[in-house]
Amino acid sequence: MTINFLDVIAEPAAAEPQAAAPAATNETQAAAPAASNEAQTAAPAAKNEAQAATGAKATTEQPAAPSPADQQPQGSMTPMIVMLVVMFVIMYFFMIRPQNKRKKQIQEMRNALQVGSDVILASGIRGKIKDLNKEKSYMTIEISKGVCIDVDRNYVFTDIEQSIQR
Repeated sequence: MTINFLDVIAEPAAAEPQAAAPAATNETQAAAPAASNEAQTAAPAAKNEAQAATGAKATTEQPAAPSPADQQPQGSMTPMIVMLVVMFVIMYFFMIRPQNKRKKQIQEMRNALQVGSDVILASGIRGKIKDLNKEKSYMTIEISKGVCIDVDRNYVFTDIEQSIQR
């Protein structure tokens, strides 16, 4: 006997009588050896009647066709890959490339600094370069008469002359 689990879930009350049905068919089959051939042919008929009474369905049913949600999508990955490549190209031209250009300009400006140039530091301090030390990558900046500070070359934000020209 085959149990269709979808029917068991849909009709929970029908699951209990099915458990009693095999016991009833076993009783009729136990009495069958004592009876004649007619009784033996009556046992399958009783089994079918028991199934009909309990609401059990015949085992010849075909399983339900899979729903469209269960099926895998049938399509190409090419449009998605093309879209990702286009997004990367757009991001490169609008974000990465301009940022790299700006870094290059700032580095060129830092390399072109000379003694006597007015500069603005990243902290907002304005001063005049008094000494450059290229080996140790720092410079001495005079921020007021007699007040000098040593600053790392990477903290120079802009040259005042270049910012005025822009």
